[in-house]
Amino acid sequence: MRVKLDEENQKIINCPESVTKTKVVMQSEMQENGTFKDVEIPSPYDVTGYQNSQESLDDGYVDIDDSLITLFNQNKAIIQGNTIFDIQETEDYKSNVSAAEKEVKKTSLQSRIDELDKKRIRAICEPSVKDETTGQTWLEYYNLQVQELRTQINELG
Repeated sequence: MRVKLDEENQKIINCPESVTKTKVVMQSEMQENGTFKDVEIPSPYDVTGYQNSQESLDDGYVDIDDSLITLFNQNKAIIQGNTIFDIQETEDYKSNVSAAEKEVKKTSLQSRIDELDKKRIRAICEPSVKDETTGQTWLEYYNLQVQELRTQINELG
């Protein structure tokens, strides 16, 4: 695919299919004295196939493989110079992905704790025994679950 790469802003600009350009048309105009004079008249014209033209290369567009553009759009590649580099194997990328996965896991565990907090409030207001053989109450049961979840959060760092 032919695109422009903006390294400073980390953006890809697609090359248009066609572009309206201005060309100068020479037209002869009759003078008062009966002679003809060539006059330049700017007129718009459509450059079809601009995306595949040499003119698009001259305008700073480059040919980049679609798979690299997909990686870039998934934040798995960066623009350097006039090309796109896959960064999936770099240590920085791996550590960023790992940190993001930990945050998602922590958020999920915290949501489960929040749900259990509601149940613990109810267990305080409406005390009852969960297991008749052990005598464990619902509050004790929920407290154990919350402790396990907090331990998991602490292990994630």
